[in-house]
Formats: sequence, C-alpha cells, structure tokens
Amino acid sequence: QWLRHFTNNQQGYKPDSKLQILPAWGGKKPGLYSLLCEKARVHCLTVKDVQERGDYNPTELLALACTHLLKSAPIPPTFDAILIDEAQDFLVKDELKYQEKQPFYWLAYQALSPVDINQPEQRRLIWAYDELQNLDTLKSPDGSELFGEELGHLVTGEYSNGIQKTEILLHSHRTPHLILTAAHALCLGLLRPQGILTGISRLEDWEAIGYSLVDADNPNWEGIKQELLPQQKVTLQRAKVRFQIPLGEDDTINFQAYLTRQEELSALAKHIRHNLRYEGLRPSKEILVLILGSSYEAKQLQKQTAKFLLEQGLDIFIPGYPQCNVIQTEQYYPERFWCEGAITVSSLHQGKGNEADMVYVIGLDEVAKKESNLQLRNQLFVALTRSRGWVNLSGIGTYPFYREVQKVIASRDTFTFTHHHSPQREITVTQVGELRKRYSQGHRNFQNINLEKANLAGINLKGANLIQANLSGANLHRANLAETKLVIANLNGANLTQANLRKAKLVGAMLQNAILNGADLSYADLSNADLTNTQLVGTKLDHANLEGAIFDEGCSLVNE
Repeated sequence: QWLRHFTNNQQGYKPDSKLQILPAWGGKKPGLYSLLCEKARVHCLTVKDVQERGDYNPTELLALACTHLLKSAPIPPTFDAILIDEAQDFLVKDELKYQEKQPFYWLAYQALSPVDINQPEQRRLIWAYDELQNLDTLKSPDGSELFGEELGHLVTGEYSNGIQKTEILLHSHRTPHLILTAAHALCLGLLRPQGILTGISRLEDWEAIGYSLVDADNPNWEGIKQELLPQQKVTLQRAKVRFQIPLGEDDTINFQAYLTRQEELSALAKHIRHNLRYEGLRPSKEILVLILGSSYEAKQLQKQTAKFLLEQGLDIFIPGYPQCNVIQTEQYYPERFWCEGAITVSSLHQGKGNEADMVYVIGLDEVAKKESNLQLRNQLFVALTRSRGWVNLSGIGTYPFYREVQKVIASRDTFTFTHHHSPQREITVTQVGELRKRYSQGHRNFQNINLEKANLAGINLKGANLIQANLSGANLHRANLAETKLVIANLNGANLTQANLRKAKLVGAMLQNAILNGADLSYADLSNADLTNTQLVGTKLDHANLEGAIFDEGCSLVNE
C-alpha cells in the first residue's frame, strides 16, 4: 500500500523484490543473524548451542549469538537499509553488551553500507519501539544505549534536508482513547497512592506523547516547558484525536473483581458466549483472551483457562499448538497465533504484536500482588493496548491495587497527581530529555550533536564535549556551559543570555547574531570565533582570548 501510494500506483510490492522480511535469529527460515553468519562464513549457532552457556532468556541468547559472530569475523555490508520493529525487545543488560554496544543492533549496523563514503558513520538503520511494552528489561533503545557514548549523537537533531532523526509517533490508530489513557496511567502508576512508579519530569516530554498539563488549583494555567518540581500537584489530560473506530466511549473498558478463579472464568465464558450469540463477533481474530503474570503462573493459568472454556463448549486455541482444542502437545509452531473458529488464549509474550476487537485480560491479581513491579505494569499496558474496541479486565481477591484501577477508569483521560522525584524509572521522549539523561548518567561526549532551535534554557552541560555541535537558534538562556568544549560549534542566532561560559573553549565557533547579553565568558577561548552582529551587552570577557575573533560595527560591546 505504501509503495502504491507514493508512486501513484506505478509500483507495487513483488515477492521476488530485494525487500526481505526476516525474524531476528532464523531457524527453519532465514533470519538476520543466520543470514549474516552465512555472508561472513561463520558457523551459525542454534538456541541449543547457546543455552549451554547458562540460564538466559531468549533475548539474551540472541545477544550471545550475535556477539559470537561479531568476534568471529568482519560483517560484510549486506543491506542498504534495515528497519527493526518492536525494537525494545532486543535489549540486554550491560554485562552482555559487546564493546559497550547492544549486540543485535551493532550487528545490524555493521551489516549496512554507509550512506556516504565521506560520512561512514551514517547508515540507514531505523527502529521503532515503545519502552512501556518491554517485558524483560527497563532499558530504552536510545542512541547511547545502543551504540555507546561515541555514537550516541547519531539519532539526535535532524538531517540537512530537515528530516528529524527521531520521530515521536503521537497517535494510536488502533486503541480507543479511554483504553489508551487507562493503559498509560496504570503502567506509570499515575494514581498510585504511594506515588508514581515511572516518572516523566519535563512538560515538553508529556506534550510530546499527547498530554497537556494544567495546574490542579488553577485550570486556566498553561504549563510552560520546564521541569516539574518535586511534590508539585498537576492535572494531566490527553487530547482526543480522530479515530476511524466508530465507537462510543462509555463502555470501552470495564473491570470486575471476583472472589474465586472459578467465578472469574465462569464470567469470562458467559461474556464470550454473549459476544458470539448477540454481538456478532467471530471467535478468531475478533476475540482474544490474555493472561497476566510471571512466566510459570501465566502458563498454568493459560492452560486452566483454555481447559475451562473448552469444557464450556467453546473452541479454544493456544498459540503455537498444532491445532484447535489441544491442551497439551510436544509440537510447537511459533508463527501460529490464530486458529479459525477458535478463541485464542495467550500469554502476554505470545500476544505482543497481535490485536482483537474484544480483549479479555484475566489474572489481574498477579499484578496486584506485586503492584510495584514495573515489568508486570508493562504487561498490563501491553494487554490493554491489544484492543481495537473493548477491554474487559478481571482478577480475584481483594487488593489495594484494584482501587487504583477503578480510580483510573473513572478518571477517563484526565489525571490529577503529585509529581514525585526519583521514581523507579524515568522516561524521556524528546531529544533534550535524552541529552539531560545522558549527561546525568556521566556521559560527556556530545560531539557533532544536532540540537538546532532546541529549548535548552537552564541546562547543565558543564565540561561537555560539544565540538562541532549544531546549536544554531537554540535557547541556552542561563545554561551552564562552563569549561565546555564548543570548538567550531554553530551557535549562530543562539540565545545565550546570562549563560555561564566561563573557561569554555569556543575556538572558531560561529556566533553570528547570537545574544550573549549578561553572559560570563571570563577566561573563555574565543580565538578565531565569528562574533558578527553578536550582542554582548553586559558580557564578562575578563581574561578572554579574543585573538583572531571577527567583530563588525553591528557587534554591541557595552560594559564588557
């Protein structure tokens, strides 16, 4: 469809084209890893080969296989472009990295031809991710996490033709409005009595994912792009967007707690029969049952649920099994998720990437028992966002977490909470947020970073390496850039009012039309810098090196 649309119906997809759709590993069918092993003439490891090295999950096994290949031979440039979907699922812990890089991504990067021989770092690697859907790790696939500090700048800023290196996909074109807002609120713990679990500190990050913030005590207050303060009470609202889903909103999400599992499963069977008999839903691809919980508990509940529904006269299917209505098997077909005429009963790991009109999420008690567990909260987010119509959420017992769920559903798309400092997890969405996070983690190398017109007011980048950085038009009002290396940096038109540039290295920097009023440039090295039309009213230049600096009659020097 994309090819036809952008070529005015002149080009369509052909199965024998150079476009390849590959799994990550490969087995009976080629995968990216197995194909590159063949190209590099290295023996392709199987899952069994790698399992002998220790107790690892599937993502970690893949990382170990990729590391083995990277160590064994140079990777020949094989592709012009690689697109990675569900990118959050390929991240591993630091001790499994290869030279401080994520092995799967580094393998993909090495397999790409450079865009330009004069810029060998730049390659067409594109990945899409949602860190709230990561079920195994809390890492985010940003540039520095994937490629280390040296290449972390590759996805910051924009290309010369104006295309952003990082795009935020703001809207969901599958999940209805109130289900999506409930999924966000429950995953982050926005209305959790003990405080939020996952924090977003900057208003521009909230705005980037579709939310606006207003003062809870003054609804007419418009939030400015600044950092939320600890203990600040705010109201968060997600704007409605136009969907192609012709649904009302009142009954899209429901929650019910039961005393026993028997009662929960009985209600599940009753609801499904009603869907089939009176609401016109088909069992396959329109109804989906998802099981919450850790691996062992979820597997047990999955079989219990499937067996119960089968006993109630409903056809069921467990993903990967050879056929419908099978509860136990030795055969496994991982690509099979649906069986015509049967209702799929799936774990969350199996259910990722799939969707249905009516989604039943059972076993909420498994989350309620460990409500501060971020992986379980992520599971709940994944489960809710599988729906393109309705969600029925249920669990057993009585837990404080259930009150949180009820409060979230009642709040619809508007949530009032107190912002807490230092939550379990901090999420950054914008490029400025990413820069702040990397700096707070001890990273200092931001050479060649592109932050044209970025809002960096008040940012602390003391001692950072910003050599050849593009900061043209950036707002650096009151920024701390003391001892920062800004050699040959582009600061044309930047607002550096009252910025701290004491002892900064600005050799050859471009500062045309920049505003440096009240800035501290004491002991700064401005040799050969271009200060054409620069405002320097009240600027401190004590002991600054201005040898070879370019000034003109448009440059204001008052009380310097």
